[in-house]
Amino acid sequence: MSGPIEGSHGQDVDLNLAPILDSFIVLITFMLASASFLSIGILDAGVAAPSNAPLDTAPPPVNISITIKGQDRMMIEVTGKAKQTITLSPSSKGLNFDELKAQLATLKKTWPTVDALTLSADNSIEYRKIVKTMDEARKVIPVVLLGGF
Repeated sequence: MSGPIEGSHGQDVDLNLAPILDSFIVLITFMLASASFLSIGILDAGVAAPSNAPLDTAPPPVNISITIKGQDRMMIEVTGKAKQTITLSPSSKGLNFDELKAQLATLKKTWPTVDALTLSADNSIEYRKIVKTMDEARKVIPVVLLGGF
């Protein structure tokens, strides 16, 4: 028994799926090609978690900020009870991380309650240098916050 069922007044319709499938094939190809240009990374920038513990309202005696400049120069600025600017010259390998850690250790020894610093960089600085600076600074001062971006 072929044809429409008795009592229904339907029409036979041929649905052409070829243009829809062609569109999906093009979209899938485009998505796969563009996914190869994406790079996924994790940047631990230290976000404070909420807690029920009482807040310590006393501000730190000094604020330390590191700025990465062009030509692999870095500046450490101390503000608050003491004002100081330290300019670090580049080493033969690029950024001078040994001098950075030595200067931060001296500041940590002078101000032992300081446990955070702010890191910023010029727009021309590569992200890998920023991340490497964060890692090296954390060896001396545990919390590195990103600022000025």
